[in-house]
Amino acid sequence: MEAGFPLTGLILAGGASSRMGRPKALLPFGPERVIERQVRLLRPLCRELLVVTNDPAAFAFLGVPLVGDRAPGLGPLAGLEAGLSAASQPVVLGLACDMPLLTGSVVAALYARLMGSDGGLLGSAPAGVGSPLAAVPRTPAGPEPLCALWRREALPAIQGALAAGQRSPQRLLAQIPVAWLEGEALTALGDPTRLFHNCNTPADYEQALQLAEEGSPGGQTLRS
Repeated sequence: MEAGFPLTGLILAGGASSRMGRPKALLPFGPERVIERQVRLLRPLCRELLVVTNDPAAFAFLGVPLVGDRAPGLGPLAGLEAGLSAASQPVVLGLACDMPLLTGSVVAALYARLMGSDGGLLGSAPAGVGSPLAAVPRTPAGPEPLCALWRREALPAIQGALAAGQRSPQRLLAQIPVAWLEGEALTALGDPTRLFHNCNTPADYEQALQLAEEGSPGGQTLRS
């Protein structure tokens, strides 16, 4: 049996990082960079890894296939469109490049929700009529569409949204069938404010480092 789930792990690194002032994916996070941490997490879980970026030279060191946005500047929904178009696996994990504290248990739980089971390495048959096209965490603060699973059958809906000038992944979720990971099923996996913490600003980055230190065995520091 092949290792991992029949997933393409898609790291979305095409943003401008304007609020951070430097590329978020390349921020130091202990002995590695944020995106290296994500690659290390996803490699045993996913049968394929891709990075969406419009700056391939900056990410060539990863040794992971790189995909460019078909329409640069249209945000993460365009990144998802590029990744779903290039993916070889039936389901894609779309993950923002500034989310360093995700765990493998969340990925497994999302896959189980998408496939309609409580666990295990499940089948990957195409979605039937009315089947969910995405599995998305939903916290009290709202959905997390940039840490979600998407069936490749969601591609026409994404392309249609982009063609109509719609750039919001959250708006798209209101237009397709979604399996939600929420409530006790989500909190049992950890504190959602930690799991889905984004490094959008320097203050967010400092907080992520602190959260990681608090969760490190023996209080090991991530700071250089």
